[in-house]
Amino acid sequence: MSGAQLARSCGVTQQSMAGVLNGLHRKRLIARQQSDTHGRVVLSNITSEGSLVLGRALIDVERVERTLAGSFTPEEHAAFCDFLVRTSAVFTGDALD
Repeated sequence: MSGAQLARSCGVTQQSMAGVLNGLHRKRLIARQQSDTHGRVVLSNITSEGSLVLGRALIDVERVERTLAGSFTPEEHAAFCDFLVRTSAVFTGDALD
C-alpha cells in the first residue's frame, strides 16, 4: 500500500504515517519501492522480520484484549466495543447513522 492509503485506512495524516513508515523502514520491518504504475507513489511491503515482529505483537495484543474483556460483564463489554467503534468513526470521518 502507499503511504497515503495507509494513512487513510488508519485515520491519521500522511505526515504522521510517513514518520511511522520511515521508522519501520529503518528497522527493516518494511521494504519500500516505487510503484510500477505511478512513478511518484512509494509502496510499502512487510519484510520477513516485520512479519515475525507482527506475529509476536498480535500475541501480546490478544492477551491484553482477553484481560480487558474479562474485567467487564458481557453487557459492559458490548457497550465498550460499541463506544470504541463510534469513537473510531468520529476520528476517521465514517459517521455512523
